Amino acid sequence: MTHIVKNAVRAIGEDSNTYSAHSLRSGFVTTAAKKGVPVRLIRQQTGHASYEMLDRYIYTTANLTDNATRYLR
Repeated sequence: MTHIVKNAVRAIGEDSNTYSAHSLRSGFVTTAAKKGVPVRLIRQQTGHASYEMLDRYIYTTANLTDNATRYLR
């Protein structure tokens, strides 16, 4: 799978050294979380072993959109 990703990245003129098949998984999780997809459905799709591991993928999204400061308006 990684060679497919790297070939596609090279085809669009980007540096393939910074991409892997993991980029697809990470990108999916980040995008799904931003769109409000329930974490149980994301986990079901990705096969993460635990919610804790899945949370590592969506942390950067959650801290921007779902944090305590939104209640301080």
